Amino acid sequence: GALPILEALDGLLHHDGDVTSAHALKLLAPTWYVHLFPRAADDPTLAGATAAPTEATQERRKRELNAFLREVSRQRPLVLFLDDVHWADPSSVDLLSYLAGKCTDLGLLIVLTYRPSDLWASQHPFGPIKLDLQGRGVCREISLPFLSRDDFDRYLDLAYAGHDFPDELAAVLYSRTEGNPLF
Repeated sequence: GALPILEALDGLLHHDGDVTSAHALKLLAPTWYVHLFPRAADDPTLAGATAAPTEATQERRKRELNAFLREVSRQRPLVLFLDDVHWADPSSVDLLSYLAGKCTDLGLLIVLTYRPSDLWASQHPFGPIKLDLQGRGVCREISLPFLSRDDFDRYLDLAYAGHDFPDELAAVLYSRTEGNPLF
């Protein structure tokens, strides 16, 4: 589990070339570090981080990630973006719930996207957690409406600057998608 979190951490560490954050991850969250840097598993200082996952190590991973995010967000505000949460596995949802309960103490904003229909139709475990977080005032939902025809035309102009698409193409695309940005 926790694949979305791993992808977000990978983006933070690899794409930014952030040596300070990589060092903090190695010190504060070694079980996460060995997932992102598999060659590090041979490092004797990380021997405990490669143990087989158990309930105890799941709790350890939560605490480690919290400690790492606390340290990084102390240095600068941090935004953690996770897409398509309606596909997240239960362990990832559990981790999100844990982190969301700690966000008020951190310089951290977690932004999640999901399709409400998929979330509720599948009785996804994030649904009740989202409601709980909203009840505690640590979660706010921003519903995005479908695009109007004018929005759709502006999108085409921005995405394909200088295009010479016939008006009929935009009309057909809009009617097929009904303004749903996903399609």
